[in-house]
Amino acid sequence: SVEEIRVLNEGPNLGHVPPLLCTLHSLRVLDLSGCSLTFIPWSFTGLKSLTDLAVARNMLPDINEVSELPLLTRLDASSNRIAALPPNFGQLGQLQTCNLMGNQLQELPHSFGDLASLRLLGLKSNRLNRLPDSFTRLTSLVELFITDNQLTELPAGFGGLASLVKLQASFNQLRRLPPDMLGLPRLELMRIAVCNVKALPEGLHDLSGARGQQGPAAAIPATPASAPTTGHWPRLAWLSLGGNPACAPLLAPRPGLRSISLQDLQLHDKLGDGAS
Repeated sequence: SVEEIRVLNEGPNLGHVPPLLCTLHSLRVLDLSGCSLTFIPWSFTGLKSLTDLAVARNMLPDINEVSELPLLTRLDASSNRIAALPPNFGQLGQLQTCNLMGNQLQELPHSFGDLASLRLLGLKSNRLNRLPDSFTRLTSLVELFITDNQLTELPAGFGGLASLVKLQASFNQLRRLPPDMLGLPRLELMRIAVCNVKALPEGLHDLSGARGQQGPAAAIPATPASAPTTGHWPRLAWLSLGGNPACAPLLAPRPGLRSISLQDLQLHDKLGDGAS
């Protein structure tokens, strides 16, 4: 019996899911990335043993059939044309890793909060304008990537994501941050730069030695000397809130600090790109 198939970057040479493939009921791992797929046939739902599915870099408008794969633990459907998820997507109770970056999602179904095993969620570069209220039930979530969307707020109860370690949410339209997010006990990295945050939660200003110096106006390493003095975020190692209106008062020049113009800098080789 066949348990793993990887058909990578076949482009126009494939173009569809072969019917024979959907009869391999013992298949556990399937990678059809970059195969110019435009739809997933309903017969695909017969692959009940599938635990790892990659259909990235195709032209899929939806992945409705995927919600019928009860044992799925890893899904990569990034870089497609997915505009919506099926209402029953939350029945994927075993799903731990879900990569939906680079699609056209505007919202998530209410059932999304039922993904009790989800640990890593990638929603970067979509068109999301809100997250469902049920999102705060994802208490196993460790890493969340929602950079480059159109979110105007995070749902009430966001601080209930007690397992969250990494939050990447820059380049949105967030107007404020929910006060309860200060209670995230395991948070180590948070990037909410270049949004529209006009006021910071009470307590976030209290960065030891940061007022008028580093502060949350830029990307700063939160070493023990600059960690919040209120006891919030005891594990925080990196905080980036630059480019928000709330940070403008913190940008006043520090007395005695020499100003360097961009024109005085000479750029050489590019070292890399940001990871958020």
